[in-house]
Amino acid sequence: MRSLLLFFALLAASAHASALDDVALGGDVQFQSVVLRVDGHAFALNDRVVSKAPGSLDVWVPLTAFGLAHGDVVRLSGTQSGSQLWWSFDHRLSSDYVQGTVHVQRVRGTLVLEASRIPSSTPCGGSACARNVRLRLAPGSSVEASGWNVIEGLGNFTKGVEVAAFTASAGVAQPVLQSLTVDLPRSRCASPVWTTLTGVVTLSGPAASDGATVALRSTDPSAVWVPAVRVRAGERSARFTGLLRAGFSSTAQVTAVAGGVSRMALVDRVNCPVLTLPPSIARLLVLPGRPLGLTTDGQVVVQRATGDVLVDVTNGKETSLSSLLGVSDARVSAVKGRELTLRQSANATETWLVNLLGPRSGKLPTVTPVALTPAGLSLAYDAQGNLGLLDAHAGFQKPKALEKLSVSSASGNAAGNFAVGLVDGNDVVPAVLNFEQVTRLGAQPGEAVAILESGEVFGHQLDAQKSHRAFSCDAACVADGGKFPKVYALPRGCTSATVTLASESGWISGLATCSGKSVPWISGPTRQVWRLDELFKVPNAELREVVAISDDGELLVRAASSQTNSYFWVKR
Repeated sequence: MRSLLLFFALLAASAHASALDDVALGGDVQFQSVVLRVDGHAFALNDRVVSKAPGSLDVWVPLTAFGLAHGDVVRLSGTQSGSQLWWSFDHRLSSDYVQGTVHVQRVRGTLVLEASRIPSSTPCGGSACARNVRLRLAPGSSVEASGWNVIEGLGNFTKGVEVAAFTASAGVAQPVLQSLTVDLPRSRCASPVWTTLTGVVTLSGPAASDGATVALRSTDPSAVWVPAVRVRAGERSARFTGLLRAGFSSTAQVTAVAGGVSRMALVDRVNCPVLTLPPSIARLLVLPGRPLGLTTDGQVVVQRATGDVLVDVTNGKETSLSSLLGVSDARVSAVKGRELTLRQSANATETWLVNLLGPRSGKLPTVTPVALTPAGLSLAYDAQGNLGLLDAHAGFQKPKALEKLSVSSASGNAAGNFAVGLVDGNDVVPAVLNFEQVTRLGAQPGEAVAILESGEVFGHQLDAQKSHRAFSCDAACVADGGKFPKVYALPRGCTSATVTLASESGWISGLATCSGKSVPWISGPTRQVWRLDELFKVPNAELREVVAISDDGELLVRAASSQTNSYFWVKR
């Protein structure tokens, strides 16, 4: 996992421009305080904004800005020297500036300024910072004035001018933080191992040429660790991946800060009691189409001919995804947590990655997603049939480890690991893959169907009698090549069982072959196995499959009955 996080960190820092590039891009310079002294007289310029041409380092400063009764404008010609801006000028006044007996006819010199970016955490009064570069006086500056004195005998003169103070800001607008979302289920059970936490920060506008850093902190850093995240140049949002301590079962507050604006999100985990069945059927749902997946806040993504919708399982309320996301005809292809991949119409070729709580993350290359993670990373095929990993920001990557591989199914976690059915000649075998490697689990055909944030994998594999048996394999088991998985007992009266779904709290479901029939079955953290047809006696309906499981083991079950598209929400 660390290597994957490092990969994204290096990727985010790859394109870097200097502070003076932003000065050139900006359309003005704000002089906060400039003080010049000569012969005991002080001339000050305070809080004055001077326009400049974008793309240039030159600026024109009117002498009236210093309180001088003269209409000339002095051109400061800008050049770059490393991180320094050199403003040089040599200006002959159109008419003498008279101060007592002194007639000033010419001013010239060079201001040497150090350019540094203003940190994105600097307060900006709750709105976007107008400029992102600070200019301060550096050693090497020199200014002089020359002319003549009317007092007989003094004649011509050249006097040094002391630059007693100089602070200014320039560059481009620095956006502030607009929103923070943390992608966690509404109720997630405490995990016995360290797990990942993902989220999205969004700015009020595009980041400058060097990007923008968003500071992240936790009220309980020993339990909830979140790193600072960088929004890349020209983009508005970025994803971050943190860590949750093993056994964490409390609440912590995550705060993000950029441009002096902060946003907060809560992270909570609870100790889930090991509850026993039987559960009860809470309600009968008549869904408007085929369910594709369950979001982390208890809504079913349903595909239908007139556009995909979200259905709240607690009350049956429908929400159009097209209206929610602002697209013409949303067609979802994958669901994970609050992340969706979708097309804007049934015949569209462009795929978008979106977060239900945030802005659209971006258009994806022409690919076919196979599996989506809570961090927005997808396992996908490109147009040439190459298997790779797709990130909305980094694009499609083809790691060497995935060359010439093909998968029949896949499920991913936020750490960038995918449980897959790996095609091996005429067989399919369970495996786990990521950017760096592919790990086969055992030697028998089967599939790895789901991988949790803890790294535990669920799937099925042929036993010695050539019957499928469900198994789980924790992170240590995966590292050992799946040599010693935990095998589930078969449901009563059944000869084989496959796994189709798993939840973060260890509830799994699948299909078993029992007396020639396909029967849905479930199991929980105690690993006890139940057949649904024995748990529930539903009049005039036959339970066919579990299509979704919540974190606490609630089920959405498809049934064959007199109702079209009948589904039961099963609750303990």
